Amino acid sequence: MEQLTMEQFDELLTNAVKKAMEGMTAVDRKFGVFPTDEDGDQQGLTKEERAVKFLKSVWFGKAEDALKLSQRSLTEGTDTAGGYLVPEEFQAEVLRLIPEYGIARKVCRVVPMTRDKQNWPKAGSTGVTAYWVNEAAAITESSPTFGQVQLDSKKLAGLAALSNELVADANVDVLNYLYQLFAEQFAYQEDYQWLRGTGSPITGVIGSSGVNTVTMGAGETNFSDISIDDLVDLIAAIPASAEQGAAFFFHKKVLAEIRKLKDTNGQPVFQSPAGNTPGTIYGYPYYTTDVMPGTSAADTAFIVFGSGRWTLFGDRKQITVDISRDATIGSTNLYAQDMQALRMIERIDIEIIEASAYAILKTAAA
Repeated sequence: MEQLTMEQFDELLTNAVKKAMEGMTAVDRKFGVFPTDEDGDQQGLTKEERAVKFLKSVWFGKAEDALKLSQRSLTEGTDTAGGYLVPEEFQAEVLRLIPEYGIARKVCRVVPMTRDKQNWPKAGSTGVTAYWVNEAAAITESSPTFGQVQLDSKKLAGLAALSNELVADANVDVLNYLYQLFAEQFAYQEDYQWLRGTGSPITGVIGSSGVNTVTMGAGETNFSDISIDDLVDLIAAIPASAEQGAAFFFHKKVLAEIRKLKDTNGQPVFQSPAGNTPGTIYGYPYYTTDVMPGTSAADTAFIVFGSGRWTLFGDRKQITVDISRDATIGSTNLYAQDMQALRMIERIDIEIIEASAYAILKTAAA
């Protein structure tokens, strides 16, 4: 097949869009709607020019340009209120990168909370001991101790107001779209607090006292300095009894560095997925998440290793959604301004049962 030049590609794409526009205009005339070529966006582009530019952005993977061409506002007359629609020439859906969060709910022990505070027992620092004894000799008594983990629910909330005109006139389900955005943000906050929370409001794995820490060698302050020995030491840092279900948790950029590691025989540490078998690192699964650090820095914990079964995820109140049309939000009177607001709330807590069941890998301090 003959390779097209950029000029030929532009001409071919432009002609195709013109043909499509002619068909759209014919349909519009049938129903009494007459779009004009002057109906361009804020950049002064005509509908045809905007369509061509949008398609080229998608074709060549220029997501930022495509999103700029797709944006309108959350109130029809106010551009600065936030964009939500794709160009009218295309199907009614919002183009965006859908993040992958929700790891905490997948791997941790999710338990229902019947009240605001709930205690769960855990083994203490002292267990039982068995002894070899002689016939008729006294047996030494064991005195096991017990502790408890207290789940204390915290509230996570989101609120957005939008005009009724927007809800009525949009060619996408705006309320459902906002629901998805809030749900994703809630999942992000859950994952962040589980892995990196510092106590405001939740203390996560990295911030927990007693977590096993493996520190890279002096001068190794970049993620690219990671070695096979670091991963081996990380795996060895947790007790064998805590190993069941253990996995690695890190940013996707860290995965790129791990993919490059090879043993003395030239075999990669990372085992690529095969069929229905997911990829592994030394036989352990991994999860990539944007809540973990993606930019190298000194003295930074950037890999967590362990099993989510050593974390309690208390769910006091699952996500609830309410829509109000008569509340006042700040200075916005929804009833007077013909608006409505979407509110989402959940109440959860996350508590590390046993910090020593986890290990973290840190870059060197200097």
